[in-house]
Amino acid sequence: IYRHFSSKEHLFKAVILKGFEQLDAELRIIFLDDQKNIKYKIYDIGKTYIDFAIASPARYRLMLSNQLTKLKKESCDFQNTSLENTFFMIVSLFEMAQKTGLFLPKTPQKQAIVFFAMIHGQASLFLDGHSMIREEKEKIFEMTFEVMMRGLKE
Repeated sequence: IYRHFSSKEHLFKAVILKGFEQLDAELRIIFLDDQKNIKYKIYDIGKTYIDFAIASPARYRLMLSNQLTKLKKESCDFQNTSLENTFFMIVSLFEMAQKTGLFLPKTPQKQAIVFFAMIHGQASLFLDGHSMIREEKEKIFEMTFEVMMRGLKE
């Protein structure tokens, strides 16, 4: 390991960076798909995010852990407001949803945070072994998604 990385922190940083790059790439494919409407892009991004977490729980937990906040700050450009940044890609979708009347015109950044809280919460519940979530993952996602969609219209 130390042939490639000078320390454990550098290894963690590389894993965090690679994880975010892979997640961003998967979500960007959905974002750029002109065949899907805005609602289905948001839906597919949520499902893909959860599936990403489930496919590699250790990597996902490392990417979002409190213990590595310093490394995350060094690894992720939170000032990048371009569509290369997943968060701002989602914000852009929420802005489009507002323009089309799908959502009420409110702060799209806050709406995106609500969306991320929803999908991160579901991913965490699944990874923590809550049996109801595991058995009903698809139904629970669909219910939560519809509640969020209704809430953003009101």
